[in-house]
Amino acid sequence: MRPGTLSVQYRNPKEKKTPFNQISYTHQGSSRSEYVRPENLRAVQRELAAYKSFKATVVALVALSLKAARLRYRPTRKP
Repeated sequence: MRPGTLSVQYRNPKEKKTPFNQISYTHQGSSRSEYVRPENLRAVQRELAAYKSFKATVVALVALSLKAARLRYRPTRKP
């Protein structure tokens, strides 16, 4: 599992020759970019997808937790 964005870069951008894959991410306030070897591309794509799924699950969990807290601490009305 890893955060980031995968992109295709070019060694010679003007002519769009010699493409390579690069992952860019920020962790603990530091931005990084790393070269991704072709033989590792599928594994990195799976790791990125796992992180995206995990993050979506956490967002949903927090939303449900906030909803539960609002229901728990709702003031009672007097008749």
